Amino acid sequence: MLGALFILALGQAYLLTPGGRQITYSEFKAKVRASEVAEVTVGETTIHGQLKKGEGDKGSTSLSTTRIEDPKLVEDLEANSVKYS
Repeated sequence: MLGALFILALGQAYLLTPGGRQITYSEFKAKVRASEVAEVTVGETTIHGQLKKGEGDKGSTSLSTTRIEDPKLVEDLEANSVKYS
């Protein structure tokens, strides 16, 4: 029974973990300003993004970061032609 619960917990952690490399918010903003980010989805607590082709580290093309209240975020996204929702 304990083994089944452990396997269930591992499966849930694997399936519910957001894809992509976890980075700090300052790294995310630096990538936006360097025009490396193609699009982002802004959630209540996290931001998930897709890098432009050829910009991924070791093949990873997606990233995520913890959302921080930033009144300049939309302005930075628009200035660097990043699609957002």
